[in-house]
Amino acid sequence: MDDSIQSVVKDYNVNVIKMIDGTDVICQLLHTSVDTYTIEKPVIINREGGIMGFQQWCPYTSDAYFPIATHNVLTINPCELTIAYFYVQQVLTDKAIECMTEEEKQLIGEVHPHVVEGSSTLQ
Repeated sequence: MDDSIQSVVKDYNVNVIKMIDGTDVICQLLHTSVDTYTIEKPVIINREGGIMGFQQWCPYTSDAYFPIATHNVLTINPCELTIAYFYVQQVLTDKAIECMTEEEKQLIGEVHPHVVEGSSTLQ
């Protein structure tokens, strides 16, 4: 199972950034400098009614790239593998859970069954 997921996410630098306000941002980390991180397509996890989905981090813009001042970041860590897979499929490749194959749903559902139980489209 992990090998199949790993093969999909290996080309993406999917990270979880813990902001100083406590927000966990899932994104691609594109560039780091002394005072700025540049991220792509950031989302936050939305957990309502036992169903997990992604919500745009900055929903009122069509921008895909965001500079973040390093002093606003507590930590940056690689994203957990199945969440990274779901992020790549849904956010980066625009493949909603409803369009995934049964095998893809099973791969995600084995570790995170609440992801495939209901609608998990990007909001």
